[in-house]
Amino acid sequence: MSDKSIAKITNAELLVSGSYYKIQDTILFQAQVADANGGILQAIEPIKSKTADLMEGVESVRQHVLGALAVALDERMPKSRIASIQTAIYEAYSEYIQGLEFFALRHDYEAAWGKPIELSHSILPS
Repeated sequence: MSDKSIAKITNAELLVSGSYYKIQDTILFQAQVADANGGILQAIEPIKSKTADLMEGVESVRQHVLGALAVALDERMPKSRIASIQTAIYEAYSEYIQGLEFFALRHDYEAAWGKPIELSHSILPS
């Protein structure tokens, strides 16, 4: 069943889909966030995990999916820019939002953006 069909049946505006593959002792996770029409808003970079550390891989996928959803659901984010932003983990996105608010108040670049950049270099627009 296609993402578009699932969206229609469930009245969903966004869908998270993905797959995983086992290659010897490695699991490769792939995930994406799509709109109801099947257009991909955020494709999450493939995440590799050793089978012995499977839960670390699952947690990394979870953080990246949450980050992609946060960007897609942020009403301040122009829809045309969503696909061009590399997916960051949710913690980095959260720090980015706090940095926006802090920068608006104090205009202190280092204080506003230091933590988000430390967590994910891809969080700031180029």
